[in-house]
Amino acid sequence: MRQAMGELNSSIIVVIVVGLLIAAFYGLVWPTIKEGLKSNSRCADAVCDVGIKSGQVGVECYSPHVEEGKREYFYCPYKG
Repeated sequence: MRQAMGELNSSIIVVIVVGLLIAAFYGLVWPTIKEGLKSNSRCADAVCDVGIKSGQVGVECYSPHVEEGKREYFYCPYKG
């Protein structure tokens, strides 16, 4: 009986640790991944200026799905 209780306690500890790891992933790592995916998809669909100016990180782009007065400009990597 004592050995069975020890295995049960070990199982509970494993379940708690796995739960904490999952919570840490969704709380800390997933938002970063999600933001990166969102940024990449935004750049894939964007309309961008031609060429890159010196000192710029990327080219200035905007989403074609937004009305002209409400456009938000952002920078995407230059792809040639």
